[in-house]
Amino acid sequence: MRSQNRVIRMIYISMGKHYNPYQGEYMFEKELAVLPHYLIPDGLSLQESCEILSYLSNKIEQDNNIEPASLTSVKSVCKVLYKYGFKKIEDNKSDYYHSHITYEWNPLNKEQYSSISEIDGVTDIITYRADDKIFNKSDMAERYFDWYTEDVSQHRFKELINKISNLNIDEQFKI
Repeated sequence: MRSQNRVIRMIYISMGKHYNPYQGEYMFEKELAVLPHYLIPDGLSLQESCEILSYLSNKIEQDNNIEPASLTSVKSVCKVLYKYGFKKIEDNKSDYYHSHITYEWNPLNKEQYSSISEIDGVTDIITYRADDKIFNKSDMAERYFDWYTEDVSQHRFKELINKISNLNIDEQFKI
């Protein structure tokens, strides 16, 4: 687990190489979305925050038939974080950013692997869809950590939420 920064930002990145039969060559496609920054609630560690994110991801994907680890999933989680004590940080560094770019395939082209700059004091929660060999060439690979916790129970989720607030989780539980 990364350092105990109190600010997180969720990032979605998809990268892949595919053959374009119309041009007769391989292309490299990259989609990148950087979502606003959120302040981790007092009383929660980064690891506990990641458990909450994991639970919300699973619940939202299952309840809404959303593809796991997709951009829709990541954006949907961000839309409900405020309900669970995460405060959205409103500043010019925290705006939503989205790009979808296609390059001619060139394994030596560093630009196709580059993404978004690291911000001091902010932990990046990265969701990626890419071949591991391709992703590992990106500058995001160095910042990536396995934040996702499988099978976070509803009981554990409520336990974490109750740790940080006096929200009545049974009333707030509608995601």
